[in-house]
Amino acid sequence: MLHFLERFSAFKKSRFVYPSRWPPGSSGTVEEDTGTPRETCDHVYQQGTEAPPRLIVLWTPFWHQWTSWGNIVQQRGRLREARCPIWRCEFVWTPESTLHRVAEADAVVFFSLDFFTRPLPPRHPRQLWIWLELEVPPMSQIATASWATAEKKGTFFNVTMSYHHLNHIMLPQGYLLPLNTPSHCPLLPTSHLNTSSAAFRSYSEHLARYDSLTQGESLRLDHWLKAKVLRLRNNSGRAFPQSHSRKAPGGQGNITETFRQNNVNNAAKKDENEKHNVEDSRGSTKLDNTINGNDEDERKFKTVLTEEEVRWAGRTQLAVWMASNCPTDSRRESVVAALQRHVKVTTVGKCGELTCGRNHMDTYCYRWLAASHLFYLSFENALCDDYHTEKLWLPMEHAMVPVVYGGARYRDILPFESYIDVAAFSSAKALARHLVYLANHPLVYLRHLQWRRYWRVRWPVPWCSLCERLHNPHPHPTHTTLNRWWNDTADCYEPLTW
Repeated sequence: MLHFLERFSAFKKSRFVYPSRWPPGSSGTVEEDTGTPRETCDHVYQQGTEAPPRLIVLWTPFWHQWTSWGNIVQQRGRLREARCPIWRCEFVWTPESTLHRVAEADAVVFFSLDFFTRPLPPRHPRQLWIWLELEVPPMSQIATASWATAEKKGTFFNVTMSYHHLNHIMLPQGYLLPLNTPSHCPLLPTSHLNTSSAAFRSYSEHLARYDSLTQGESLRLDHWLKAKVLRLRNNSGRAFPQSHSRKAPGGQGNITETFRQNNVNNAAKKDENEKHNVEDSRGSTKLDNTINGNDEDERKFKTVLTEEEVRWAGRTQLAVWMASNCPTDSRRESVVAALQRHVKVTTVGKCGELTCGRNHMDTYCYRWLAASHLFYLSFENALCDDYHTEKLWLPMEHAMVPVVYGGARYRDILPFESYIDVAAFSSAKALARHLVYLANHPLVYLRHLQWRRYWRVRWPVPWCSLCERLHNPHPHPTHTTLNRWWNDTADCYEPLTW
C-alpha cells in the first residue's frame, strides 16, 4: 500500500510557492531527423503571472505519517519543474501550519485512510473539500465506512481524487509521453493514449514497415537474429547476483526447461531442415554464412534492429514476478502457480523465493531483473476498472514486455502490440506456450518493444490536475456522494479460475 510513497526521499520543509510561468508555446511544425512531425502544445493553456497562487492544505496524515506529505510535495509537488501548465499553488501540511492557515485555504485534502485521525476543521463556503483515495473497493472498505459515517453527520466533499477516470481528478500511476514532444511543452497526466497523435501514427506506420521488412527477409533475418541471440545467451554467464538472504536459483543460464530444449535440442535439426530453403535476392545463400554474420548481413539487418534490441532478445530468463502482498483479491498468486506448472517463473519478494532491496520498489531491482528476463508478470492485486499500478510502468520503463492481469482496459492506455494480456488466453498452458514461442522467435518478440522508439514512460504529477482545477473559472461541483463517487462507478471482477 505504500508504493505511492516509497519512491521518494525524505523532505523537511513544509511549504512551496511557485510564482513564475512557463515560456509561451510554439506553433511548431518542425520535423525531426526521422521525418516524424513533432507533437504540438498549442492547445494547452499556459498560465500567466497575474494569477494569484491557490493554497492547498493537506489536513490529515498520509499513510499515518505527517512527514510523508513532505516526500510527496518534494517529488510530485514541484509543479513548475514538472512542466505543469498551471503551477501557482502552495502546499502546507504540518499539523501546526495547517491549523494556522486552513481558514484561508482554497482546498482541503483528506487522505481516506487517515480521515478520522484528526478532528475536521471549520468549513468555509468557498473551499473545496477533497477526498483522496489510492486503493480499489476491496481494499478501501475502511475508508468508505469513514465516508459513510461522515455523510450521515452532514459532511460532504466537492472533489474526489483516485485512479478511476470518473473521479473529478484522476491519479494515473504512469503514462507514455511521445519522444517528439518539444521540451517547452507543458505536461498534464493523461488517462488514455492519444491515438490521433503524431507518435501513434508514426508507430503504426513503423510496425507496418517492420512487418514488411521482416517478412521480406524473414528466414535470413530470423536466422541471423537467432544466431546473435544464442551467442548472447551462451556467453551471458551467471544470470543472478546473490540476494541478501537467499541465493538465486540456477547458475549459468537458468531458463525454462522448454525454452532450453527448444534452443539446444531442436536448434540443429531445425537449422538443417531450413538451411537449403534460405534464399536472398542473389539466389541461394548458405545458412552458415547467416549464422557467422557476414558484413553485408550485419549492415542490412542493423537497419531493422538496433544493438540494444538484439541484447533485449538475448536475455536468458523467461518471466519474473515480484510481489509482497499475498494472497490477493485477484488471486494473482494462483495464476502464477498455474503458469509455473508449465514454465519456470522467477519469483521475488515476500510472495516468492528471492529478495531484492528493502521494499521491492528499488530501481535497482528492476535493472537487475531486466538484465536477464524477457517478460514481467504485471499482475494487479485486484481486478477493477481503470486500476493499474507501478507494476505495469516500471517493467516497461526497463524494457521488459509486460504480461498484464488486471481490470484496466489496457488497449486504452498502451500501444497495440506492446503488452500481452492474460485474459486473451484460455489456460495457463496456452499462455506458457505463447511466451516460449516468443522467446524462441526473437524477431516476433521484439515487435512488442518497438513502442520504445516513439514513447517513454513518465511518472505523472497528480497535483498538476488539482492546481489546474483550482484555477479553473468554471463552477466547481458542490456536493458528491459516496455512491456517486465509488459504489456506482468502480466495478471489480471475478478472478480467473485456471
